[in-house]
This record gives sequence, structure tokens and C-alpha cells, in this order.
Amino acid sequence: MKIAITLSGLSRTYKKSLPSFNKNILLANQNHDLDIYLSVWDHTHLRVEDKEKPNEYATDIKKLSEDVLIDIIRSYSPKRYCIMNQYHEINSFFREHTKKLIKVIGTPEHIQPNLLIQNGIIAQSHTWYRAFNLIIDSHCNYDLVVKCRFDLDYREPIIFDNFNNNKVNCFALADQNFKVGDIVFGSNYYIMKTLMHQYHIDILKCNLRNIKDNYPNVFAEYVFKDYIHQNNYDINHMSNNLLSVIRE
Repeated sequence: MKIAITLSGLSRTYKKSLPSFNKNILLANQNHDLDIYLSVWDHTHLRVEDKEKPNEYATDIKKLSEDVLIDIIRSYSPKRYCIMNQYHEINSFFREHTKKLIKVIGTPEHIQPNLLIQNGIIAQSHTWYRAFNLIIDSHCNYDLVVKCRFDLDYREPIIFDNFNNNKVNCFALADQNFKVGDIVFGSNYYIMKTLMHQYHIDILKCNLRNIKDNYPNVFAEYVFKDYIHQNNYDINHMSNNLLSVIRE
């Protein structure tokens, strides 16, 4: 199969993630024709628990040096990539749009509900959109597209031959109970175009459903799950024990 792998968003702990990504994603699927696409911010931040405010999070936002950006590109050797800039200006727009979106999908029960929607839905889907644009611009035909992240420990091989190309193959984190996670997922080109490209367009148009009464909370994972159902896609639940987030 010809397969596109995307990594998008904040680079965070990419250096710590690389060994397991290389081993359990790239080497584990070396029998396939693999292309990597990157959309990475020129800023990053670390999410660490605020010791002075237990239940809240402090973020250390910093601009990446040119050397770090070069290292990211060199480390992944992507077919195509984009470095996303204007971090503060774009997130200012996301902050304002959150006020509109939250009226449509519902308000999360969370200590920082607006920030949860801004980062977990709007900003995140923006990076997926940018990554998928690179695939569109490549004019390549892919049998499978798989979305990954820069900050994951891929504990065991994720074998793409085990994917059902006509369903949404979803992985969640080992310590989560969402079952449908937006951490790693993959499907055929057309389904992934809907989930990585059209999804962000619908978010900006507020074309999502109110999920507050149908799910335990208005979290990004549940909003994403509802969007999958809204488009009548079947879900193939993959193992929840293969992934964990690498913190600093």
C-alpha cells in the first residue's frame, strides 16, 4: 500500500518520541510505501500541572529556534512540510471563535472550558487541515492516511495491515476511557479528507451538533466521535494500550 503519515501541531517532546516512532511506525510498516507530511508550529509549549493551582495547567510558550526547526525536518525527512507561524495572531482568532462554537456544541464541565475547546478542537483541527493540504498539493494517490503526533510513546508496533480501510481506525491513550481518541487514527484518503480537512471547515462554520446531552462531557474526543457518526462512518476500535503521551 501507499500510505501517508501526518504529524501536526506542537513539536513538544518530539526528540523523545522519535525512537519509538521510527521503530514501531516506520520500521514496523517498511513493507509499504510510506510518505511523511509535517505541519509544525514555530512555537511550542509544555503542559505541566500548576503546583500553586492544582487542577489547572501552566503553559510555557516559547518560539523554536531555527536550529530546532531544521532538526525536526531532518529527523522526519518529510515528503512535504509547512512551518506554521503567526502563532499568537492565529490563536487570538481561535480564542474569539471559541465563544461562537461553544454556544453550538455546548460548554464543557471543566476548570477552563473555553481553553479546552480552543486548543483541543479549533487549534488542533487547524493543524490537521494544514497537514492534509500538503497531501492534496502532492497530487499523490494514497490507500491509507494515518494521523500521528509528535509527543507519543509508541509502545508496540502499530501495523497498518491491521487497519480496515473502509472504517475509521482509532487509538486512544492507555489511561483514557474515550475508546475513540483523536490521538492516532487512520483510514482511506476520502474518509481522512473529511476528518482532517472538512472537519476544520465545519468547525469554523459552526456546523457541528450540540453533544452536551448525548455524551459524558463536551470534550474534543466526544466532539470528534460525534462528527464521525454524523458522517455515517464506522469505527474500528484499536488497542488502547499502545500509546502514551511523553511529558517533559
